[in-house]
Amino acid sequence: MLAIEDALSIIRRLIERSDRLGAPIHHTIVAVGGTALSAHGIRPESEDVDLFVRSFSDDAVFELERELRATHGESFRLDVTGTENLWGAILLRDIEERSPLYRALEVNGRAYAIKALAVEDLFLLKLSADREKDRRDLPLLAARTTPGALIERFNTLARWHGNRGAVLGYADEFVRRLETLYGLPPPEVIPQLHLPHHMQELLWESHSPTPDRDMADDLAPPPPPKRPNPAP
Repeated sequence: MLAIEDALSIIRRLIERSDRLGAPIHHTIVAVGGTALSAHGIRPESEDVDLFVRSFSDDAVFELERELRATHGESFRLDVTGTENLWGAILLRDIEERSPLYRALEVNGRAYAIKALAVEDLFLLKLSADREKDRRDLPLLAARTTPGALIERFNTLARWHGNRGAVLGYADEFVRRLETLYGLPPPEVIPQLHLPHHMQELLWESHSPTPDRDMADDLAPPPPPKRPNPAP
């Protein structure tokens, strides 16, 4: 298991190895996955080092990962990606800009920004992953943010979802999780989601018969009393 300082040491070694191979790594490095959880103090350690880097050397990653397995075990992974869809079909087009700075490093006279994926992005990516280990992290992440911040970020990521057919199910799970984790009832959440009208309607059908049915029932006049049957 790796503490965040261990991960930072590995990042420094990756930068140095990239320079040695004549393929300098991009100056912004974003910790994702378990490494980001460790950076945020949500989990004390991670099994691997998970990074997003816009440009990097595959050879540097391969060589360093092979060396590190001698120390951290054969299952250790140095998982580096340059694609914006970290998990599944959700794109993080603003990952570098939005991720908060965790540490600034200077290596070989160059400055590097080590960032950690934002808590809201971690929550929404783990929500879509549908793995038990990710579901266990959701309450821990929810405690570090607010429903309003999650709803705002959901509205952005829903527009960038790479599988439009999966957005409705994703939104449905999001509504359920906000109710479970924050006690926020679906009628308060659904109107805040920027979704096509037909998806809104289907969410209402799933979580309430119609958006205004309860209110309509309250305002409806009582039925007239039954008249007695006339005598035969």
